[in-house]
Amino acid sequence: MLNPAPSTVKMLVAIISIIGLASCGDEDKTSAGVDWLKANQEVPVNSGWKIGEVTATGKGKMEIIVDLYSATAASKLKSLSAMDKGEVARLVCPIRGTEFWEIVGTKATVVVKLTSMGSTEVTAICRR
Repeated sequence: MLNPAPSTVKMLVAIISIIGLASCGDEDKTSAGVDWLKANQEVPVNSGWKIGEVTATGKGKMEIIVDLYSATAASKLKSLSAMDKGEVARLVCPIRGTEFWEIVGTKATVVVKLTSMGSTEVTAICRR
């Protein structure tokens, strides 16, 4: 049976503690980011869109669901190419360099989903 040196055990305990504390910090940042988005996030004016839901989907991961309540907006979106749809979805993304990114950090992942009539039309990842 192996008997590790006491200093090795202490070092392993310290490393595990640091990793645990770092992951708690990520969850706090994610939660603060979701709260910020709920209070401040807006969609383009007169777009026929509304913010449906903002949720944390994991450590450093958030999701913004936008409902296309206008049939005209939904049909225009459906007529675009996949690349253009992604760019349209990114209009909802928090602007780089704003308070939001200071809260969550540059490694956070924000996903925008544009939905219409209960189905997801477009999913895009915001640029950091």
